[in-house]
Amino acid sequence: DFFEFGCELKKAEQLKKDFLEFEGNAQTIRLISKLQVLADFHGLNLTCATMSAACKYIATSNEITKDFHEKSKLGYFASEQELIEKIQEETGTKNKRNPISYIVESADDIAFSVVDIEDGVKKGVISWNNLKGKLNEEFEKAIALKEYSQSGSEILGICFSKAEKILDRADSSIKEEKGKPHGNAMTQAFRVLVIIQAAKAIEKAFKEKYKDIMAGDYHGELYIDSEAGALIKACKKVGHKYIYCSKENLKLELMGRRVIQDLMDIFWEGASEGSKDGKRFARKIFDLTSRNYRVVYNKVIEDKKFSEKCCSMQLMTDYICGMTDTFACTLHKRLTNG
Repeated sequence: DFFEFGCELKKAEQLKKDFLEFEGNAQTIRLISKLQVLADFHGLNLTCATMSAACKYIATSNEITKDFHEKSKLGYFASEQELIEKIQEETGTKNKRNPISYIVESADDIAFSVVDIEDGVKKGVISWNNLKGKLNEEFEKAIALKEYSQSGSEILGICFSKAEKILDRADSSIKEEKGKPHGNAMTQAFRVLVIIQAAKAIEKAFKEKYKDIMAGDYHGELYIDSEAGALIKACKKVGHKYIYCSKENLKLELMGRRVIQDLMDIFWEGASEGSKDGKRFARKIFDLTSRNYRVVYNKVIEDKKFSEKCCSMQLMTDYICGMTDTFACTLHKRLTNG
């Protein structure tokens, strides 16, 4: 009965899935619309247009479907549903994505795919020469499958050659001053070129799909339909195959899992009992959480739109989600004497 939220079955099911299908994009909507408390309870007070563009996905947790990309993940929680419906009405997007959200999503795809492999080289997980070979291998596979635009078959070679030219004409005194190994410098130059070339390809694809996007009939991912599709796919594949699975990264993941689980155990006691005149230590834990989050929690409890248990779960989630890696590890160490 942990998920008994004290409301009708359909709503209770949605609230349950909000936690089970938790998604960072939905938490971002919550963060900017409510949790950044300034002078009122409207978060950063962004315009409807800006909020609409920030909605990368448009499904509630009980509407998720793999049939449409924009509904393949949770877009917003039940706690923000009323706000999102108002934004959709004001912007005229209804049950469709804001056209700008395609650009926002593509920017994420480009940046994360290439920045992650750059980090891999900097941390010594993979060498530049090895990376270059793996990228070529994955790129050729993607092109051969013909899942991506064949007109982008030269884009990887362009990024390699232009990166080499940048390094060739670099001033020798700058190289010495920076003291960067050649591989690090090449990877940095390559990252810049990938972002430039991919951004141009995304712009072109957006124009080609413009009518369908504006009509709400485009349900794909813009980078896949662009000339940079195979390039971004290759970068992602190399990241998954050779960087994320390195021993150092796996150790970090295991440590992170332990830290998050322990903090959830600790702060659930505070969130569920601390606001009451109950256990003494539960109150102390409650007082450790961010004041902004407690203010929002108390306001929602006062409004009685959601059950106290649901609000307590969201308070704990808000606080832990808002932590940086360093803060979470430091706090965990202090609270568990680790």
